[in-house]
Amino acid sequence: MEIVNHSVNFLTMLPTGCYAGLLFQQDEEASSQPLEAHRDAQVTQALSVLLDFLTYQLDQDDKDPGRSGQLLTPILTLIATASRANRTIRKYFRIKILPHLGADVKRLPESGSTLRNRLCSRLTAKGKLDDGTVEAVAFLIFVLCREKIDRAVKYSGFGNFVGFLSRHGLMAGGGRRGVGSSPQGDYSSTSSDSETEAYKELKDQVNPVTGRVEPPRCNPMEGMSDEQKEYEVMQLVNKIDQLQRSGVIQPGVVGDDGRVRPAEHVLELVQNVPDDDHGDASDDSN
Repeated sequence: MEIVNHSVNFLTMLPTGCYAGLLFQQDEEASSQPLEAHRDAQVTQALSVLLDFLTYQLDQDDKDPGRSGQLLTPILTLIATASRANRTIRKYFRIKILPHLGADVKRLPESGSTLRNRLCSRLTAKGKLDDGTVEAVAFLIFVLCREKIDRAVKYSGFGNFVGFLSRHGLMAGGGRRGVGSSPQGDYSSTSSDSETEAYKELKDQVNPVTGRVEPPRCNPMEGMSDEQKEYEVMQLVNKIDQLQRSGVIQPGVVGDDGRVRPAEHVLELVQNVPDDDHGDASDDSN
């Protein structure tokens, strides 16, 4: 693995236009129906080696919790940069790292042994991963999802991915791309995120915050009158205000730049909540 390690470090320094050289020529005469390039084992030989090296580095991390996270960052950066530069490379790694979801949405994105699970578990890790590995993992997922926020959240869970969105001013949902100083990625405009039948059956039950299917919960305000609901809401607002004033918590809101900033007043937390009564009145007038 030492030779592969040195090769990875070298490849991270190459211009993005060179990454197409990681793909071997397709032997179109070997079959009457040639495979798509990203599914052809001959074309993706080098990519397979990089994928094995990523798995190896993750294994080493799991064996030695005190190991420097910087040893994992180069391979993450290389895969992300190469995937951004070449759509065939991205499609290969997307299939291998973020395969279509199915019944696995019944568990948390970070729970399990797949590459997706192992990478998502590092999105919120502390300590040694503060050296940039968390950012590298998030950026890789973002690129494999064609830099689409909703797709990245689908595969990782909003709670795991919110840090990346906040750091890059993407909390407001504006702008699909523009992360980092690199040019826009080589993404297909016609590519679609097809879903398995198993996922379609569970899709409406998935909690976007956790990224998994959550058991149904009863509505705590069911059976309450409007006056009771208003009273409980004001109680909650007052308690949040007390916690904020005492410094126990610091609620945040999304600023104009798409980044989270501290809320100056508790009312900022509800200023953008739609008025149901006003909405109903508007609907009636149409």
